[in-house]
Amino acid sequence: MRKKGFSKMIPNGSKWVQNCGEVLTVIEFLGGVNFKVKFEDTEVFMAQHKEIRNGGVLNKNCKNVLGVGYTGYGKYKAKVGRNNTPAYEVWRGMIRRCYDKKYIDYSRYGGSGVYVHQDWHNFQNFAEWYYTALAGLPEVNTKFDVDKDLKGLGFYSETSCILLPYKLNNFIQNKKFSSGVGYVKNTNNPHGKITVTVSLLGKQVYVGLCETQAEADREYNIAKNYVNTKMASAFFSEKLITKETSLMISHRNNNFSEVEEVELFKDRTTLKRRIDGLFEDKNNLLERCKGKISCEIYLDNIEKV
Repeated sequence: MRKKGFSKMIPNGSKWVQNCGEVLTVIEFLGGVNFKVKFEDTEVFMAQHKEIRNGGVLNKNCKNVLGVGYTGYGKYKAKVGRNNTPAYEVWRGMIRRCYDKKYIDYSRYGGSGVYVHQDWHNFQNFAEWYYTALAGLPEVNTKFDVDKDLKGLGFYSETSCILLPYKLNNFIQNKKFSSGVGYVKNTNNPHGKITVTVSLLGKQVYVGLCETQAEADREYNIAKNYVNTKMASAFFSEKLITKETSLMISHRNNNFSEVEEVELFKDRTTLKRRIDGLFEDKNNLLERCKGKISCEIYLDNIEKV
């Protein structure tokens, strides 16, 4: 009686307006409480009689995430129980940065013209890229960020983004060179000179004292080139980034040459040894160090994504 009753209440071919405002068509009664159904722009999927009658069937192609993003139909879930899946949490954060004007960093993203490519408006497409990229990485106790800046394109898409350990991504975001800024600062040292330091693995590495800002910028930038190269090499050796990514990170972004680097290390006799020493223990890449958060690399106690 129950099967017959449901099939009569919700006959094949009947149409039901759902709370999302779209019309659901019943394709076939499957028995019990289950029906094959579809919206105009979807494939056939299964729904239950109570959802259909109460208007609770959601069109997953409906752009219900800030009017831009949608879950889509496919194998990747947005939630497991009450919790968002790792891919969905990353995807939702990306959408928010670009399209939520109330988001704290919106001015740096959507407010500055950063956008998400329309293919990634569909969570299924993003999740396919995300989990494929993640599968190629070793199992380490960290989470990974979607970096849009290293390739220089400045928007989110499959072709413009790279998956990076999140603290390496922080380092890259602070991979700037100095022109009167950065970690070059005037201090109250007895000689009234400018103190130059570079930040690496949570440590402030002392470079030296300089007479002028131009001299300080020069030494900072030469040292920063070397730091970038060492950082890229270290993460590549741990197979956390590709060779291509390593080369992009270590690319010299100023006019100072390796010869000038050698000269700096000759003048600052312990500088190279102090920088290299931070890499002698590979755990320094994965353990927290004290230092300035804006440029430090630490990966401890982070839930694996």
